[in-house]
Amino acid sequence: MFNTFTRRRAGYYLAGAAMLFSTAFLWQSAARAGQAAIQEIAPASIAVVNIDLIFKLAELKERELTLRSRQTDRQNQINSLQDQIKQIRIDIDELDLTRDELNEKLIRGMELEGQLDGFVKAAQGAMNAETNHLAGEMYNKMITTIDRVANRMNIDLVLVDDTSLKPPQALSGRRILYRNDRLDISLIVLNEMNAAYAAGVNP
Repeated sequence: MFNTFTRRRAGYYLAGAAMLFSTAFLWQSAARAGQAAIQEIAPASIAVVNIDLIFKLAELKERELTLRSRQTDRQNQINSLQDQIKQIRIDIDELDLTRDELNEKLIRGMELEGQLDGFVKAAQGAMNAETNHLAGEMYNKMITTIDRVANRMNIDLVLVDDTSLKPPQALSGRRILYRNDRLDISLIVLNEMNAAYAAGVNP
């Protein structure tokens, strides 16, 4: 029979063994959970897109032609006003005008100069608004297409490819120092956007 001291020692040993077993069990459980978590988190699939592709879009090129045509029309109107003002100055310098004729020329010249100043400001504002609207629209279409391509190709993250930046711009603006060419989906996005535009489909 165990005496009291022996029983106490046996109790301590059993308690210690139980604690060690419990600790080992918890450690193994945590290790299994950690391994399971690592297995569940698969490596991310990454791609890059060169934003400069927007300048190669067929839609952008055609719509820029329309903008240039509008700008040419505005410039022609500006030239016409400038020619009229120039002619008035020539008349004032070279013609033998009466006082009434001179006053009429001066008043007409001031009117034309006011029209010219207002028209130039309006034309510049219209051109800026049209250009910004077009750029924003093309950008949004590109983002929509990138989203669709990325989902179809099971890509988790698409980054802006800025590897074309060279010093000194690259020293402060470049974020991607290296990327493999196989990560570049720019051509896929470009071809898909051009195909959608040719088919009359809004991407």
